[in-house]
Amino acid sequence: MDERLTYIEICGKKYPMMLNVWATKQIVKRFGGLQEVGEKMQQAEYSEQIDSVVWLLMILINAGIMYCNYKNNTKEPQITQEMIEGLSNPSDFIEYRDAVYTAMNKGAERHIRSEEGIDEKNAERA
Repeated sequence: MDERLTYIEICGKKYPMMLNVWATKQIVKRFGGLQEVGEKMQQAEYSEQIDSVVWLLMILINAGIMYCNYKNNTKEPQITQEMIEGLSNPSDFIEYRDAVYTAMNKGAERHIRSEEGIDEKNAERA
């Protein structure tokens, strides 16, 4: 199992999720930053929260698919918001929200460790 990925099951199919640079850029464009996602979600109306979670899920899944396609030399299709919405029940929302935060935290944690490693190497060279 790849440590960069988390997984979610939608309508019986398992999808990889990943916070990579592409996904981070998309999230920053929409929310202003990774830290702002939670704040903006809390302030939003319920229907806006659902839209945001579905959108985030789509971005993170597509980042995972992109990664897996490259790594495994496969051609799995990207997922759309409409597909997620059409295959989901309203009761899936909480699981999706939790999966989004898990994937984002895992990706952010890897990013922080990478920056710490870079800072340590730069300090050694100085």
